[in-house]
This record gives sequence, structure tokens and C-alpha cells, in this order.
Amino acid sequence: MQPKIADFLKYELKTLLQNERIRTALLNTNTNVTESETAEEKLGIFIEEAEITVGLLDLAKLDNEMQILEVGAGIGLSFIYLQKMGFNVTGIEPAADSVYSEYQHISHELFKVAKANTSQWHSLSIEESYKLNKKYDLIISNFVLEHVNDTESALLDLYKILEPSGKMIHNTVNYNVPFEPHLNIILLPFSAKQTERVLPYLKSNALWQTLNFISYSEVKKIAKKHQLDCTFEKHTSLSYLKRLVDDEEFRKRKKTIYRLFIALKKTHLIALAKLLPVRYNTPLTFSISKNQKVQIVHNN
Repeated sequence: MQPKIADFLKYELKTLLQNERIRTALLNTNTNVTESETAEEKLGIFIEEAEITVGLLDLAKLDNEMQILEVGAGIGLSFIYLQKMGFNVTGIEPAADSVYSEYQHISHELFKVAKANTSQWHSLSIEESYKLNKKYDLIISNFVLEHVNDTESALLDLYKILEPSGKMIHNTVNYNVPFEPHLNIILLPFSAKQTERVLPYLKSNALWQTLNFISYSEVKKIAKKHQLDCTFEKHTSLSYLKRLVDDEEFRKRKKTIYRLFIALKKTHLIALAKLLPVRYNTPLTFSISKNQKVQIVHNN
């Protein structure tokens, strides 16, 4: 069994938290999300997200010579972890903006503490990924695609830099389900964006403004349009609910959905989660494998 990131990078994470500038930067990350209040809690969220990212891969079955690209690599935790585990990993994270302005400060300090090789760390967006001038065997992203300007363009841009036998795996939000996990709010069914009419404060929420409300329906439509070999993971909602039961810290941060979970459990409706079609499961986890017969014509 592969080591947990929190254990594997224990010294580095402890050292990071001793830096007052970094503690302040952590407190300033994702200020539109109110689910954490301390630097330790903020870092804990980054660790959990990195664990999910690494969990998209079966490391025991990967060849160390494979080229891996992590898209939206955040503060670099999974990038460092994979690198120290002996994998050829490249990480891209867009330059600082109003929502993620502190990420670069934290990652640069973390890289120094971890003595990481940063030659394959790039301040690039998905739209700029062609600048890498490289093909990848595996491309992964975790809660990134819901923030891109155009889902179709992003998927095609990444498809173009896959090796002929390459594969990309994405974990994102499925807005076919009327719940927004970053802000922990229930959405208007079938019209998520219009939720801001009911909750006007969302109009000034920077994170809300980055959301594109990606869904299973949209991804399936894109895959069909471009003849992409796309596979969706089943029962992801069950895994999410199991995490609510098993992870106390996660449960504390997801009070809204946990209350719903308790209500469903009391009425025995929770059993219906097993019967939900992929369309109504969130998060949305899917993979796209390169098909050499498919020629993508898409301009950057």
C-alpha cells in the first residue's frame, strides 16, 4: 500500500506551517469558501485534495518511465509526492488570479522545503498546454474542469497532447446534481447559474464566477461529437457519502450535505443511492483514452 501524503511529507508540511508568511498565505486561499478557519485546516484541505488526485492513479501498475501531466496542480503536493515516488510528472497551474493568488507563494516555499525538482513545473493554463511541446501517457485533474472557460476546448487541448496510447482521467463536479461542493449550497435544479438570483451574494463571489457548471450530460455530448473513447465511473455519490461517515474533518466541513445524508438515512432512502444512474452521481469521474482513428481539428 502506498504511503499517505500527510505521512510521506510529514517533515515538509510541518516546516511549511512554521513559516508565518505561508500561514498567512494559506489563510488567504479560497477566501470565498468558509469551510476552514485556520492555516492547519486550509493545509488539510490541500492534503485531502492531493490524496484524491493521486488516488486517480493505480501507482502499483504504472511504469516509472510513463510521462504524467497533472493539470491544475494547486500548491504542488501531489506533484512533489509523485516525483519523490519516482515518477516522471509535470505540473501546470495557471498564473495567480483573484481566486488562486496565493497558490504560487505556497508552492514555491513547499518546493524549497521538499527540495523538489521544479524543472517540470509550469505556470500554464490548459489553453496554454501546447507550449509544453510534449506528449503524455497520463493526464490527470481533480476539481479543475469546473473552472475552465470552455469544457470542450479544454478537453480537446488535453487530448491533443496525449500519446497515441495515452489516457486522461478527470474528477470534477457533476452539476446535473443541484449541489455546489465548494460553497456547500443547494442549487436550483436544471438551472444552476440562476441560483444567484435567489442568493444575490453569489454575484460578488469570485469563486462562483469561475464555475462553468460542467455536467455528465455535457461531457457525454462532447465525447459523442468528437468520437472520444470516454468511460464514466459509477457510484461516485456512494463513495462521497462513505467519506462523510468515515472522515470526521470532511463531515465538519460538509454540514449541509451531511444533514441531507442523515435525513435520507432516517427515511431509508439512502439505499436508493446505489440505483442512481451515472448522470445523477457527483463527483463526476471519467477517463478518455486516445483513439488513433480520431483526428481532432482544434485551434489554440
